[in-house]
Amino acid sequence: MYGLSNKLWLLLSGPLTIALIVSYFSPELQGFYYTFFSILAFKVFIELGLGNVTIQFASHEWSRLSYDDDGHVKGDKDAHSRLISLGRYVFCWFAWGSIIYVLALICLGFLFFHGVDYGIDWKSPWFVLSLLCGLEILTIPAMALLEGCGKLAEVYRIRFIDALISRAASWVVILCGGGLWAVITYVGCNVIILWCLIFKERHFFWIFTEKPTGTCLDWKKDIGPMQWRIGVSSLCGFVVFSLLNPIAFKFFGPVTAGQLGLTLNLINMLTSMVAIWVNVKIPEFGKFIALREFDKLDELFFRVYKVFILVLLSSSALFVLAVAGVKYLSADFELLERLGSRFLSLPSLVLFTCGFVFMSIGWPFSVYLRAHKKEPLLALSIIGAVLMGLACFLSGLFGDVFIMSICYCIINVLLLPFVFKVWKVCCTQWHGKVTN
Repeated sequence: MYGLSNKLWLLLSGPLTIALIVSYFSPELQGFYYTFFSILAFKVFIELGLGNVTIQFASHEWSRLSYDDDGHVKGDKDAHSRLISLGRYVFCWFAWGSIIYVLALICLGFLFFHGVDYGIDWKSPWFVLSLLCGLEILTIPAMALLEGCGKLAEVYRIRFIDALISRAASWVVILCGGGLWAVITYVGCNVIILWCLIFKERHFFWIFTEKPTGTCLDWKKDIGPMQWRIGVSSLCGFVVFSLLNPIAFKFFGPVTAGQLGLTLNLINMLTSMVAIWVNVKIPEFGKFIALREFDKLDELFFRVYKVFILVLLSSSALFVLAVAGVKYLSADFELLERLGSRFLSLPSLVLFTCGFVFMSIGWPFSVYLRAHKKEPLLALSIIGAVLMGLACFLSGLFGDVFIMSICYCIINVLLLPFVFKVWKVCCTQWHGKVTN
């Protein structure tokens, strides 16, 4: 309930955020705003999938552990020892990672934005934001351990509260003319609220101050093999989703970067909404796989997939038509003229939307395969990320945002048949039958 409420709130509040940005931000400031958020995604280089790995390993050990009346951990000695070794490892990783992350962000921001300020005070906000992000990244292992150790409701509830408060607080700053400090307010609220949960659950975290007395998890044998696969997938996702805006900012300027950021933000909202139809069925996919009831798995998957495709295509078409309508009527209404100018040109917008549609068409099949606890699409993800990064960089160096949109769409179209091919081969091997 909390997870779905969070998604619903983000979908409802997103358009209001965009309306405030269009009304109170200049086109240049809009470019800085979205580029700030894109560069913050650099944290995937620090996390390298360890947050997701921690949830998986913690939940495995928690199957033989529980809480006593005082909130302390009790149960099997070896499971207790392995959980402690896991926690000590991830806390150490993110402690060093937070220092590296802060220093890297400060240097990266001052190198990236230097000489393109357009009269915008970005230095102080960026410095404060970098420090806050260092505190935020320290919450990743704590949240992952809580989620993996049976505190799922508490984690999802606090994330929902965080989404409510941080988004509303950033609106107040925008309305008061705070500009880029809205980003700092958003992240700052996030940090404060998550650390409040950590303090509330402090009795649980005391166990990680102890030394393990039994068997311990080994990074090379246990954690590393899974982490590097998820980490590489995360890095590929960074290239596909977060690298476009900084490239546009560097080569085309903050105005174009703001247009691209707003366009991609709305497209991401659409795909996030559509993804709910598949995400809520993941536990059932896993159940049928565990029971080896593959006919029921395929029946459920394709029933959900039909709805997914229908919602994806209709929502994408409505989005394009809505923006086209805004641009068409912009000559008659001042507000629509201001709104229409904040989007990319219609041809570029259509191509980026088509690229996301083709990428989304193949996404449920990756969910289907990962439900088997395997990652057969990793090589394809790496190839796609390399092609996407190279094409976007070259289009920025020698072309414009329209060329970037063409490359983005073509690459996603070319990758889609290979997703289907890998899925069919894996189904034949894993299920012992040919899947049409």
